[in-house]
Amino acid sequence: MPVFNCKSDITRAIAKLNRLQKDTQAKVRAGFQAAKPEVKAAMEDEMRRVFKVRRGGFAKTWRVSTSGSFGNGMAMMRVFNIVPWMDVHITGAALGPRSGRAVLIPLDRMGSRITTKKFYQVIDYLMQNKLTVIKHDVVYMKPELNQSRRGGVAAGSRVTKAFRARMPKGLAMALNSDKLVPIALIRSHVTLRARFNLKRIGETRLRAIVARHVQSALNQVRL
Repeated sequence: MPVFNCKSDITRAIAKLNRLQKDTQAKVRAGFQAAKPEVKAAMEDEMRRVFKVRRGGFAKTWRVSTSGSFGNGMAMMRVFNIVPWMDVHITGAALGPRSGRAVLIPLDRMGSRITTKKFYQVIDYLMQNKLTVIKHDVVYMKPELNQSRRGGVAAGSRVTKAFRARMPKGLAMALNSDKLVPIALIRSHVTLRARFNLKRIGETRLRAIVARHVQSALNQVRL
């Protein structure tokens, strides 16, 4: 009567299952790793779609990292932004002044190349030299204008070169009908709505990207 070594068969089966498990986990991690560039590109595309991106660097502030930190050894992916205030666009927020009674909101005509630091330097300089006018909750710059007619340009119709030289590069100074330049809005507080729906992007776009790469990697598992 033949005798079957069941213990030996079970041992080989368990060894094969362990190998398959390790191989599967490794392929899943490889799939996550392979998905990183496409996930990052998708986030940059969403940034350009949602925001009026003027600086290419703003769209490229997303980072993607992967790790096998789950207890079962499976991979996880973390998508995060390096801009500290990006959370405001994701969750929304009510902003008030850090000091004083109002918030200054730069107008678009301030130019896209002037930084926040330079903006407040401009405001400080204008206020110290009494070159600001406030009308209907709008701060206007009162620039120094040419005092004489020269080169076919009427007196009082152009900002002097000396004044422009004292302003940061990239600051637009288009005069309105009152010979003033609107530079900022005054608000007691600002309520920002959530504009960047990270959860929706993750569920509808990123999940499909990762799943496709993981499935492609799992197709290489040898049974």
